[in-house]
Amino acid sequence: MRIFKVIVLMIVLTSSSALYAKKKVHVPKKRDKKEEITYQSIADKVVICGICRDVEKAIPFTIKNIETLGSFFSDYRVFIYENNSSDKTPSLLKEWAKKNEKVVVTSEVVDDEILSLTCFNKTIQNEFYRPERIARARNIVLQEAMNPEFDDFKYVIWLDLDFEHELPFQAIIATFYAPQEWDAVFANGVNDQGVFYDSYALRDKLLPIGAELIGDQWWKLRGDIRLVFKPKDPWYPVYSAFGGMGIYKRDAIKGCTYKASVTKDLQALEKQIVYGSDWKDHAEIQIYLDGLKNNPPIIHLPDDPVSNMEYYRDTRKYGFILGDDTNPLIYRMNSGVCQYPSICEHVPFHASMILRGHDKLFVNPAIVLYYFGRG
Repeated sequence: MRIFKVIVLMIVLTSSSALYAKKKVHVPKKRDKKEEITYQSIADKVVICGICRDVEKAIPFTIKNIETLGSFFSDYRVFIYENNSSDKTPSLLKEWAKKNEKVVVTSEVVDDEILSLTCFNKTIQNEFYRPERIARARNIVLQEAMNPEFDDFKYVIWLDLDFEHELPFQAIIATFYAPQEWDAVFANGVNDQGVFYDSYALRDKLLPIGAELIGDQWWKLRGDIRLVFKPKDPWYPVYSAFGGMGIYKRDAIKGCTYKASVTKDLQALEKQIVYGSDWKDHAEIQIYLDGLKNNPPIIHLPDDPVSNMEYYRDTRKYGFILGDDTNPLIYRMNSGVCQYPSICEHVPFHASMILRGHDKLFVNPAIVLYYFGRG
């Protein structure tokens, strides 16, 4: 029966508007020709945010990209956080901040004692789970971006800082003139085959729930979906995404924070999906429900992760209930961590947005970013 459900899921997925990549595409280090920016300046202000480590080679692109992007707005500020780099990243960023008063760089060296204040899941190599470390870094920057001092800034743009090419400015600026209502718009970040790359952050109607509910088999389901967008395709609705860039209405992210484990907001949203009438026949939801028919031993965990939690090595054996819930979802360990159900840090952030009524989230296929030369 489970095999049949998986087959059904694959049929559903392949019948979607997403195309399958069949050949490699040209990935230029630079855009083939200079884009002509035909849009007038945006009358609003923007905060541009980023986190990084060991991105020395990309910094010349980062500086040019961010300063060019900021110039399209009436004003801009830049907040960047870096830690533990072993190359010239800290010194190059600080040099930039000295030259550009709109740029603020926070650079530090952190050890496990510092990380343990906000990070809880550890890998089998006894290292803190990377998305938890990323969530910590994002929250440091987010606190700066959401300072009341910037309440008159309408937009927040998150940008990965390891891209070694010029941004598609035309497509980015066009986003702000689009007739479609939106709360967040994400990039179409692709690999060297032109396939959408940032799968861990992606939640859509094909796979609305993740490995935290169906276990590591989710990775194969997501990996079998080779999303390929053409730049002129319509915006693609999602529950979460990133792709190397997220453009947000600042008001839409008030009260949201990054976390790389299952949160109460995420649980609430996933209950709407799992128990919602619109989803009862969805193949992925059936995979989750079929997994419960095996009656896995249930372990109760706290609402939020705490220090020194037990390490459950046999991740397929147990189901986990989080907090005191009368109608609980059963969660699974995944992604190589076995203490608390883990997740990409973007997913709970976007769940909080959606629950607050800011649910117009899209991937813009025209904002193409190339994942190469990454640290």
